[in-house]
Amino acid sequence: MHIISYLNGLIELINDVMNAFEVFSDDDVQNILDRTLEALEEQIKQYGSIEKYREHLSVGLKSEQTVAALIKVVWQ
Repeated sequence: MHIISYLNGLIELINDVMNAFEVFSDDDVQNILDRTLEALEEQIKQYGSIEKYREHLSVGLKSEQTVAALIKVVWQ
């Protein structure tokens, strides 16, 4: 259920970007969503359940090193 909320938020964000800047075509959006879903499915499978994956993400995001690495990746 949480993953559906996440995906709905992602779809809304992508639609907002499309409407504001017309950056992505409909095909681009579908491609982004397909790849995101594929990646999430693989990650969730690695941890056995969405709950365990969420726990892993929560722990990771509390780590200063992890947050610093994410910021570094985003700003490169």
